[in-house]
Amino acid sequence: MEWMKKFQRESEMWLMFTEYWKLVQKYWNVEDVDEYWDCLIRDCGQFLHKYHASFAAGLIWAYIDEQERKRKGAPGYKENRG
Repeated sequence: MEWMKKFQRESEMWLMFTEYWKLVQKYWNVEDVDEYWDCLIRDCGQFLHKYHASFAAGLIWAYIDEQERKRKGAPGYKENRG
């Protein structure tokens, strides 16, 4: 069953997933402060600069969307209405 093979340890895909997991852990607890979001966006940008695959971009955008969703549900969140 060819489709059940794992990617090889230290391969680019393996490195990408381990780095992504570290990024997720680092920013998991959302804070509604500029410093949190500035650092998250900076680190996500560095990740995308390192891994150019569209799959990497999809992971990052899904993660940012999830963090934004969590932020909006956080106690004390006030949505800006223009």
